[in-house]
Formats: sequence, structure tokens, C-alpha cells
Amino acid sequence: MAGLRGLRGSSGLSVVGFPEGPDREAIPWARDRERARRRRPEPYRLPDPGTPILILGDCGCLAKRPGPWLAFGRRLKAAGFRPVALMPCPARYWDQELGQLFLPVLWDRQARLPRWLDAGQPRPEAAAPDPGLEQLLRLVAWAVRVEPGLLRALRFRLGASRADVGTEAAVWRHPDVRDDGPTCTIRPERLAAIRQQAVKELQEGGPEVQALYADAHRLLTAFHQGAHPTIQALEEIVRAQALAVPPAPEALHRLWQVAATLDRPGGYPYLARLQAWVLRMQERLEPAFWGSDTAEPVAIALATVKTALARRQIEIALPPGFDIKRVLWALGATGLQSYELRQEVTPQGERRLVLTPPGPPATDGPSGRGNILVAPLSLAASSLEWQHQDDAGPAGPVQVLDIRQEQAIPVPPAGRLRIDSDYEHLEIDLLDKPAWALRIEQGRSPTGEDRLILTPRDRPDRPLWWLPPADYPVLDRANRVVGQLPITEGRWVSSETYQELRGVGLRQPDWAQAIGQDQYGLFADWVYQGVTQRFRWIPPGQFRMGSPEDEPERWQDEGPRHEVLLTEGLWLADTACTQAMWQTVMGKNPSRFQGADRPVEKVSWNDVQRFLERINREWPGLELRLPSEAEWEYACRAGTETPFPFGTTITPEQVNYDGNRPYAGGEKGLYRQETVAVQALPANAWGLYQMHGNVWEWCADWYGAYPAGPVIDPAGPERGTERVLRGGCWIFYARRCRSALRYWFGPGSRFVITGFRLARGQTGKQAGR
Repeated sequence: MAGLRGLRGSSGLSVVGFPEGPDREAIPWARDRERARRRRPEPYRLPDPGTPILILGDCGCLAKRPGPWLAFGRRLKAAGFRPVALMPCPARYWDQELGQLFLPVLWDRQARLPRWLDAGQPRPEAAAPDPGLEQLLRLVAWAVRVEPGLLRALRFRLGASRADVGTEAAVWRHPDVRDDGPTCTIRPERLAAIRQQAVKELQEGGPEVQALYADAHRLLTAFHQGAHPTIQALEEIVRAQALAVPPAPEALHRLWQVAATLDRPGGYPYLARLQAWVLRMQERLEPAFWGSDTAEPVAIALATVKTALARRQIEIALPPGFDIKRVLWALGATGLQSYELRQEVTPQGERRLVLTPPGPPATDGPSGRGNILVAPLSLAASSLEWQHQDDAGPAGPVQVLDIRQEQAIPVPPAGRLRIDSDYEHLEIDLLDKPAWALRIEQGRSPTGEDRLILTPRDRPDRPLWWLPPADYPVLDRANRVVGQLPITEGRWVSSETYQELRGVGLRQPDWAQAIGQDQYGLFADWVYQGVTQRFRWIPPGQFRMGSPEDEPERWQDEGPRHEVLLTEGLWLADTACTQAMWQTVMGKNPSRFQGADRPVEKVSWNDVQRFLERINREWPGLELRLPSEAEWEYACRAGTETPFPFGTTITPEQVNYDGNRPYAGGEKGLYRQETVAVQALPANAWGLYQMHGNVWEWCADWYGAYPAGPVIDPAGPERGTERVLRGGCWIFYARRCRSALRYWFGPGSRFVITGFRLARGQTGKQAGR
């Protein structure tokens, strides 16, 4: 304001602030804090007509909340004003109507102000990604705290051609960034991935990239020169760990001083402040940090703070990846005992948890009743506390397990158990071991977490991991978060699926031109020579395949109904293959009912294989295929168990079939006597169109009898004479359009009723034989 007064002068100048927006009261500006403190908010009164008005601020555009400013602008326009808005955000952020009410001007040190203003309507640039955003995130990832001045200096170092003031604002709003008020930090769960990208860029880049990171390091050091010395020490340790180089000895020495000060017998006058600093810093460190030897002084400091606060009945949660057993030697803990918490089943069938000395994993018998490793546990005392928490009701009382009396914890049928030892806190979800599992035990996951691992009876060489329910991020090719993948129930998945989802999230496939999310879920678009096919991501999961014996009009080969576990996700086309796609790939169209958006028909299973071979040869890494029969039914049902995903029956408004032959005594309806466009009728809950009717869809499997028991990732019989088709068609009646209905033809058969749907495994693996 002093600069403004120097340019403009004080005479006739009125300065007010809107700390809560223009829809609230204004506060007149004061020269000093004392006078400002005495100022009281008051309603804003418009100046005399013809008075120039200058607004300094983003007018709500950075927060994407221009509404109050638009209302304020309309009020000014009605009074004959059109103020100049000096906005610290680029034109791509400006609201269209804002340009009619104000004269927006970009306010950025790296951009020159215009010499004159165009009173015409400004035209905001088209919305575009913020330039240099990902690179700016990689530069700030080395800091344990990022001040606005540091962020701006790093942005200036990138240069105006690679980053602008909008990029700076985008960092604060990025989903990987946590806003701590005056500072911001990268979220700990995302630090490892972003720093790995930075290290890769630094190692593979040329002199220009190396100079960029060297200057960023100097800026970071300079900005934190006046901060607490431990800030610089911790950042040095983090940087050395990421680059796999020895840290500076003085940095380790400084952090060891913190650990020693916290444990000083005579006390420390600023102990509370130092403890608060340790707690703030631990929230900003990635889980992998705690596994390194250089993290030892920080780990000891945190353990010391936890112990001190526990004496005052204040409990703090330890961060992910922290193993307190590594630093117990520094806490003077004696009598520490190692145990394994195992589930046992008594001869009477009662499940219970017992503490036992460490031992090899035990397999159980055919009944599935054996001891199952739940978690390792350490005790420095002779007892621990436990509590049963039922989601359907209040938590039970806290009880004590006395180790000396060999008491056991009874396991209720559902809910969660909370167990607290001297140094560890466990929350155990109650989970039944499937009959097809050899054993379940605790193990180190591919991403370095302690998770449950299941060994299947029929595939002991292929362990499965328990994927907990969570919202997993969806990333585009630039590693920007573009959506969330909700997994509402835990499930057993393959090592590859676990590593991808728990590691970084679900990435945009290399073959996809676009990725997004709508009311059905996640989709990816593949474009082949101008023809677009949308794929839906079908999550791994478990379902009952086949039909129950009481389902009306069922066929005998739909049983026995059995459990199927699919351990990997699947990209499945949301429609049957269109004639436009077939014509583009094969150069001809065999279909009887012509139409670019109708399903291709009169194609055999062998024809489809030639189609797939041609596409995959032209597009290496695409690896398109047919879905397995189990994958098809799982996707068709979309979580339902009724004869159809629409319910217990269907109508011609939902499915294209012979309406003269309704299901289970239903009403007759329209019989179209031809195919319809692939999106002409409603989709199921997972966004898949016409999984029923229109054309039969080839599957990868040979036709054969179902197995009698549970199966994992089934691919059908190893050999046969006919291939499976699913879904029904336009000429057949409703009974044959059910989710469980199976059909078959020889692989060389081609009819006016046979089509197919494209699939692509999450890891590109082929299904069927």
C-alpha cells in the first residue's frame, strides 16, 4: 500500500479490504497495526460516479469460486463502474462473465503490465493444464516444509516459459499437497513416488536439468538458513537417502543432538516446543524414510516423545512404516518378549487368538481349522489390552489378557479387534479363511507393508495379497490424479495388482488416448484410425458363477454354482465390437444388418482371432483378447445375483430379444427381428451396454463342465471342440439372455447372431487357451 500511495498519492485515495470476500463487510486500510486493530468492519459504500477503482486479487478465480465477485461486479456495473482487476492468476483461470464486469490484467512479476487497457470484452484462454506443474512438484519434494517465498523462487527458476503464477497456485491445490496454513508439504504417501521421478529426471537429464536441481537445492538451503537448524539437517538426510549417497556428518550430528536433548535428565526449558516440532516433522516424512539407518536419530526422538506423552496419558499414533522395535534399545526397555498372535480353532469349533513363541507357519487340515498367523507382537510386560468393536453396535469393554495365565481372546463372528501392547497398536478385521486357502499369514507386501498373504491350495506358488478397502488414485500419463477408484470391500488380489494399486494407484494405460471417470466408474478410450472404443475397468473380486437350482428356466450346465475369485482387474469394452471397428481393421464387413454403430456379426471364433492378431501386431503392447467365460459373467452381473442385472426379468426396452417369448410367464413385447446400435439400450451398473441380447458374444474358453468347488482365475478346459458364447441374441427368447446362460458353437461357426466384445487384462495377460 505504501508503494501505491507513492505512485498515486494519498489525496482522494481510499483503500479497503475484503478478508472474507466482497459479499461481506469491508475493513478500511490503516498504516500501522495499532490503527488497523481499532478499525471495525463496515458495509462497503460505492464511490462517487466516475471514480476509478482498482481491485488487487484473484476475484475468486484461483479457488474456482468467483460467484461473490460476479455479484459484486454486477452491482458495480449497475452503478456505471468497470474496475480494473489486477489478478495474480493467468487468463486461463478467468471466468468468462468476469471479463464483462471487470478489466482483468495479469499480475505476475514475470509478465509485463500492459501500457493501456482494452475496454472490449477480454477473451480468457481455453482451459489448459498448468505448465511445469509436475516439475515444480518434483523440485519442492525435497523440502520438509515449503514457504510461499520458496515456492515462488523455485517457480521463477523454471522460467516464465515453463511456469507462471497459475502454476504456483496449482501446487497449493494439488491433491498430492497438504496445505498447512502458512506452508505446504507433499503428502507423505506420495513423497516416495514423486522423489523417485525427480531422481530419475536428475540421473537421465543433461547439464540443464542438473543445473536446475543444483539451483533448487541452493534456494532451499538459502530459504531455510534462518529456520531451526534441524530443518536443514532433516532435508539433507532426506535428499541423501533419495540419491543413495552418504549424508553430511553435521546433519546427522544435529539430529542426534535433538534425540539427546529430548532425553536429557535435567530437563530442557523448551522441551514442549521441541516435542511439538518432532510431531510436526514426522507427519511430513514418507513411510520409506523410517526403514533407513540414517532415520535412526529421528526415530529415537519420536519414540522418546511418544514415551514421554504416554506417561501423561496422551497417546499418539506412529506413522506408517515406523518400526519401534528398531529403537527400543534407546528407550531403556527391558524384558522385551517377541510373540506371534495366532488364530486357533478349538475341537468345539470356537475361534480364538493366542500368543505363542515365534515359529514356522502351520498348515491346516481339510476342514480349514488350523492355526493362522495374524501378526507379530512385542511385549515388555505380562499383559495386553483388547477390545471388540462391532460395526453394528457399540464397542465392547476393554479387557486384559494375562500372558502368565495363558488366557486367549475369543474371536467373535464379525467386526474388529483392537489390541494394544506396550509399543504397538493393532486393529484386526475379522476375516474367514476360505476353504480353498492353504493358509493365511502376515507377510511383507511388494510395497513394503505388513499385510495378509494367502496361499491357495491348488497354486501354492502364486500367493495372493489382501487389498484393503480405500479410494485408490487414478493417474494420467503426466502422473496427475484424475479420479479415485473406490474399493469398498477388501479382496484377495495378485501381487501385480496389489503392487500397482498400493504403490502409486491405477495409471492410464499406454494404449489409452484418454482416461476418465463418470457415473459408472473408470473408463479408458482407445482410438484406432479414427474409430473409438471405450473400455471399462472391471475390478478384481469374487462372485458365485452359475445359477441357483431354483432359478426359473435354468439349464443343467449352469451348475454347480461355485465361487470364482478373479485376482486381477480387467479392461472390458463397454460395447460389442462395432462394424466400423471391424471394417477399419479387416477392410470388409460380413454383417447382414449393416450399420457402422451396429455390432459386427457373422464372425466365427477363428475370425476373431485373426482380427485380434492383426490389431496386436500393428499395436505392440496392446494385447487385446476375448474375455474368459468367468470374466464375462462377472462383468455382466455387475454385483447382482438375479437372473439379469436389471432384476428378476427383462423387457424389450432393456434387451433386444424375441419379445414374443418373455421370461418366466412375463408380458409379451416388441420383437425387432434385427440387431440395434450397440448403445441403443441401457447399460448395466458398470457401464457395459447390451451384455444381453443383440448378438451372442464369443468368450476365450473351450466349452466344458463347471468345477465342483471354488476356483481362482479360471480359464476353462485345456481342450475341447466348441467355444463358449454368452449373452443371448436378437432372435432368441428371454430365457437365453440370462446372466448364467451358456451357449456353444464350433470355433469355425459363423452366423448372423455371433459377435464379440474386446478385453484387455490389467497386466496384459492372456485368458483362455
